[in-house]
Amino acid sequence: MIPARGCEGKAIGVFGMGRTGLATARALVAGGAQPVCWDDAEAGRAAAQEAGFQLADLSKPHIVGALDKLIVSPGLPHLFPQPHPAVAAALDAGVPLDNDIGLFLAEIAAQVAGAADKARDRAKILARARREVMASPRRVDAMTRVSALPPVLSADSEDLYATVRAITTPQVVCVTGSNGKSTTSALIAHLINSTGRPTQLGGNIGVGVFALEPARPGEVYVLEVSSYQTDLASNLHCDVACLTNLSPDHLDRHGGFGGYIAAKRRLLTESGARGRVVGVDSLEARALLAQLAGGAEGRWGLYAVGAQARRNLFDGVYYDGAQLELIRNGETLGDIDIGDADSLRGAHNAANAAVAAQVCLALGLTSAEIAGGFRSFEGLEHRMKTIAVRRGVRYVDDSKATNSDAAEKALQSFDKIRWIVGGQPKEGGLDPLHPHFGRVAKAYLIGEASEPFAAYFDQTDGAPAYEQCGDLATAVRKAADEATPGETVLLSPACASFDQFKDFAARGRAFQAATEALGA
Repeated sequence: MIPARGCEGKAIGVFGMGRTGLATARALVAGGAQPVCWDDAEAGRAAAQEAGFQLADLSKPHIVGALDKLIVSPGLPHLFPQPHPAVAAALDAGVPLDNDIGLFLAEIAAQVAGAADKARDRAKILARARREVMASPRRVDAMTRVSALPPVLSADSEDLYATVRAITTPQVVCVTGSNGKSTTSALIAHLINSTGRPTQLGGNIGVGVFALEPARPGEVYVLEVSSYQTDLASNLHCDVACLTNLSPDHLDRHGGFGGYIAAKRRLLTESGARGRVVGVDSLEARALLAQLAGGAEGRWGLYAVGAQARRNLFDGVYYDGAQLELIRNGETLGDIDIGDADSLRGAHNAANAAVAAQVCLALGLTSAEIAGGFRSFEGLEHRMKTIAVRRGVRYVDDSKATNSDAAEKALQSFDKIRWIVGGQPKEGGLDPLHPHFGRVAKAYLIGEASEPFAAYFDQTDGAPAYEQCGDLATAVRKAADEATPGETVLLSPACASFDQFKDFAARGRAFQAATEALGA
C-alpha cells in the first residue's frame, strides 16, 4: 500500500466503498488523515464498517460542509447528466472534489520533489567522477560503474540529474483513450518489465492505485485512466501522457463530445509530461494534436501515432499492417515487425502496439528491446486471447468485447468464425457489425439478447445462420461439434455480461472452463 500523505490531519470524505474506495481510505489513514466514508449501497457501507472506517451520509450538506475534501469514485456523476447529491453538497459548500488518481499522482509528485535535492547532489558527484575517469585512463573500473547507470528516461541522455532522478524516484505513465487503453497499458508494462526494470500496472485496469506497492529504485507505474478520472483529478502529473485514440464515448457524463474531449485533453495539457503521445487516426484527435502543437510547449515532447496513411510532420510511430515505422525528423529511425506476435492480431492491435512503442521510446527503451517484448506478450485476459487450439480449431476469448465497436475488432481479425454472441444487449445492437457477417460461418446466441438478435438475423439480408443456445456452455459445445479445421470459435458477445455473469471476466472464465471441458 502507498500512503496518501498530502492530507495529514484533515477530514477527507470518501464516497464509494468498492475496492478502490477502501484502498483509498486505508491510504489516507496511513498518511495521517481522517477518512469519512459512505456508499449508496448497503454492501459498500458494511465493507467500510467492517474495515473500521467512520461512516457518515455524505449526501447531507452539514456533513459534507465540514470536510476538507471529498474523494469520489469514478462512477459518481459530478456534473452531467446531473450531480450526485454528495457532489452537489460539496459544490455548494465549496469543498474541493478529487479522486484516487489525483491523490496518488500528488503523492508521487511530492516524492519526486522531495528527492530532487538529493538527486542533484548525487548527479554532481557522478559528474565529477566521470570527469576524473575521463582524465585518468587507469580508472577504467570506475568509469564502467559510472557509465552503467540505467538510462530510464533517455537512452542517449547526458543529463545525469535526469538519470539519477529516474533511478531514485518512480516514473509514471498515464494512458487514456476511447478504445484500446487496457491492452495498451498492459503492453507498455510488459515491454518495460521485459527489460528487467521494475514495473507495476494499475488504475482503471485491475488494481486501484493505492493498492500498488511502494516504488522500488527505477520503478515505472503504468496507469490506465478513464475520462471520468481525468475529468476530476486535482493532479495529473506524470512523465509520459498517452491518448490512444479519440471517438465519441460517455457523452451523457460529459455533456457531449466537447466535454469528453476536454476531459481527455487535461491529461496532455496539465500533466507536465516530458512525453505526450497522441493517436491520430481520427479527425478529432488530429485537431487536438494541432492545438497542442500551437500551445505554450509547442512540439516539445509531442509525438503522433497512427496508420501510415496518417503520417505527418510529427515525430512518432506509424503502422502499416504488422510493420511499425519509427520516425524522427522525417527520417526512418527503425522498423519493428509484430507479425509473429499472435496476441497483437488486427489493425486495432497494430495501433495499440504503435502507441506502446512510442511510449517506451520516450522512456528510453531501444527498438530492439521493444521488438523482443512484443514477441513475448501474451495479450490481455479476455481480450482476443487464444486459449486453445483443438483439432485445428482456434478458441478465442474476447469476453471484454461488451459492445459492437469492440466486437467489430474481433470479427475483422479472423475468418471462418463460429461466433458466440449475446448477453445483456446494449443500445445500437448488431447493425454496425453487418459489414463483417460474411466472415461468420454461424452465430450461437446466448443470454437476454438471444431473442432480439434472432429476430434481427431473420430480418437482415446477408445475416449468418444462427442457433439459439441459451447459455454459454451449450454454445461452446455446439460450436465445437460443428467447427472444422481452420475455423475459429470466437466469444465476442457485443453485450454486457450481467444477465448471466458477475462481469465480463467471469464470463471469460466460464468460456475457458467450457473449452477445457471439451476434452483433448
